[in-house]
Amino acid sequence: MNAQAGGKRAVLTIKKYANRRLYNTETGDYLTLSDLAAMVAEGGEFLVVDARSGEDITHAILTNVIVEKESHGEPLLPVGFLRPMISLYGDMLQSLVPRYLEQVMQVFAMNQENLRLYLERASGGLMPFADPMQMGKRNEALLEWTWDMLTQFQPATAESPAPDRNRDSEIAALEAEVKAAERRLARLKAKKPGRG
Repeated sequence: MNAQAGGKRAVLTIKKYANRRLYNTETGDYLTLSDLAAMVAEGGEFLVVDARSGEDITHAILTNVIVEKESHGEPLLPVGFLRPMISLYGDMLQSLVPRYLEQVMQVFAMNQENLRLYLERASGGLMPFADPMQMGKRNEALLEWTWDMLTQFQPATAESPAPDRNRDSEIAALEAEVKAAERRLARLKAKKPGRG
């Protein structure tokens, strides 16, 4: 991709033709959804437009990339996430969901980068399991909290009962118990065999 003034990358324009082919206007090559997935993974910025109308269809194409990835290999999106997500279409909260999910993914990306840096700094090539596990737990708790925030404003129905207001305090108590158990386990592992 060409660099613009100031060191920023230019946004690549990709045209989608009626025959479903994606055309890279910079290189003159045709692309697949897998090519687009690789571009996203590398941090590439692109805009997909309908070749005939000029309409921005980037959202639809990125959704197609996700569908292709989900149908081949290990799924990333669990059914327990997809069902409630689908139920939000047409709901009064629908307009809040995109920004909320963007924020959650930004936090997750920051944690992911911290994990990468931690692993790079690990000495002796040993895999440090404690901190990555904690990051995973924090990410899971963040996603649960996000979902709770989104669903707490929905009216209760027979299928979706009202949220439990005591849930946050119960989660906090359980997290404290887990941390205490992890500390006890670390102390036990630190003791050498044959010593009291």
